[in-house]
Amino acid sequence: MFTVKVRFAASSPFGDTEQMFRNVSDIHYNYRHFGSEKASQSIAFESDKEGTGSTYLIAYIDEFEVTEEETP
Repeated sequence: MFTVKVRFAASSPFGDTEQMFRNVSDIHYNYRHFGSEKASQSIAFESDKEGTGSTYLIAYIDEFEVTEEETP
């Protein structure tokens, strides 16, 4: 599992903010989800452990940092 820190672009709908995702199991760059005209311009962060995920346009993100979580 990984922790992902995302820094959004100031021009994004989220403004110049950061968000942390924990228990991330999969990162899909150029994620293709059905029904989107921007299919190849997205990134998805998913957690198999929590059964959740978030998808963003790549243009909304200035950078993201991935670190491995320590196992207890």
